[in-house]
Amino acid sequence: MRIDRFLSKNRILDLKSRELPSALDELLAVALPAGTPDEERAQLRVELIAREAQMQRRVGDWALLPSVCTSLVQTTVIAVGRLPNPVSAEEGGSEKDAGTVSGFRVIFLVLAPKHGRRYLTVLSSLVHELEDEDETVLAKVGDLNAFRREVMQIFRGAEQSSKLQETRWNRQFAKTAARLAKATRCQVLLFFADTFSSTVSLTDPTETSFRTIIVSESNTDFIYPSGKKPEVIHVSSYGSHRMSQLRAALFVGLMRGSIKSTDRVCCLGGGDGSNKLDSMIVIEAAQEFPSIMVKRGSSFVPAHVRPEVLERAIGIATELAAEGREGKPVGTILVLGDLEKITPYIEQLVMNPFSGYRAEDRNILNPFIEETIKEWALIDGAFVIDGDGAVYSAGSRLTAVDSHLSLQSGLGTRHAAAAAISSVADCTAVCVSSSGQVTLFRHGEPIVLLDRSVSRTV
Repeated sequence: MRIDRFLSKNRILDLKSRELPSALDELLAVALPAGTPDEERAQLRVELIAREAQMQRRVGDWALLPSVCTSLVQTTVIAVGRLPNPVSAEEGGSEKDAGTVSGFRVIFLVLAPKHGRRYLTVLSSLVHELEDEDETVLAKVGDLNAFRREVMQIFRGAEQSSKLQETRWNRQFAKTAARLAKATRCQVLLFFADTFSSTVSLTDPTETSFRTIIVSESNTDFIYPSGKKPEVIHVSSYGSHRMSQLRAALFVGLMRGSIKSTDRVCCLGGGDGSNKLDSMIVIEAAQEFPSIMVKRGSSFVPAHVRPEVLERAIGIATELAAEGREGKPVGTILVLGDLEKITPYIEQLVMNPFSGYRAEDRNILNPFIEETIKEWALIDGAFVIDGDGAVYSAGSRLTAVDSHLSLQSGLGTRHAAAAAISSVADCTAVCVSSSGQVTLFRHGEPIVLLDRSVSRTV
């Protein structure tokens, strides 16, 4: 997403104060429409401070991201303020003075319309852009005009075009793969970009006979020479195995509708970070998930669940499997669907840690809730999530039972519970095992998205 469309140079300023209330006043003065009453502005400032006290939204130790939905704006607005240098100890000040914005260099204020549905998407894109940014670049910028240019440049992104890490081998392999894909009548090319240690240049889709989809673990900004952006599927890799993200990426593509069940898909890549293309697989999309495609049709996503919510749940599950906590996978279940149909089959094992918070603050599309979910995954029980992404509960026991289910040997009670609730209620259950396997259950049928014990070889 192009964040610069929500920015303008007159909303990028040097702040005069390091105290949060005063700094927010300065940012609100340029972010809110002219003529906004002072009392409404003050009330919004109080709400922002209260939200920061509840959970500080930040990127690293250099950027604060206070955000709120409000009826005072009609479209999303981002205001950026550079904080003054902290007062040194010799001058009688301290970074730990009460009310100061300790240690931070920049504040990104995000205001979104009250009922806007893109708020969390914008916030997530902003966080991902800033996570890949070196804060020292902004810190070293001199005057305000230079700072404004640097901020706008960061979020334009497209101009940071890549140098192709091409070798004679890669060029020849890519040409051979293109000929084979054409000969086998492939409709889609899945390109595994993590093969290369830096961004790769791409061939414009007008020059090929198939649709290109990029698969990558990173948040790199891919771009065609024409300036257009390709579709990117972000899936975590659990190891250096070639195309280890294949099944998860294929499922996300089918779920989005960018890959059809009738498509033949050419997958091209190599070992992670090897900078060498060495593997090509041609597969039939429907044959990868026959239990769902054949027995139940192509209903990957329950009617009440937004596709991007299920995609984010899969992303969190694969991250728990690949990274976990302290390098070990963390087992859990994420149940997504209509709460009215799910709640009869759940019991709370512990006090619900998500009770009492606003829906936007406990939504899995909110980038600041990700670490909270990963921490609560350490306790027994399942997460229950509604179709819009709001987490209803954690530490929930699933009581659904389906005597007709037959699981493969080796799967335990966690998988049985996930399979049962996906069978009796119109929902999807994403199960992460303690061994790092990620299995999605739909209508009681398992779809293995990540299996650490088995790697695809060519």
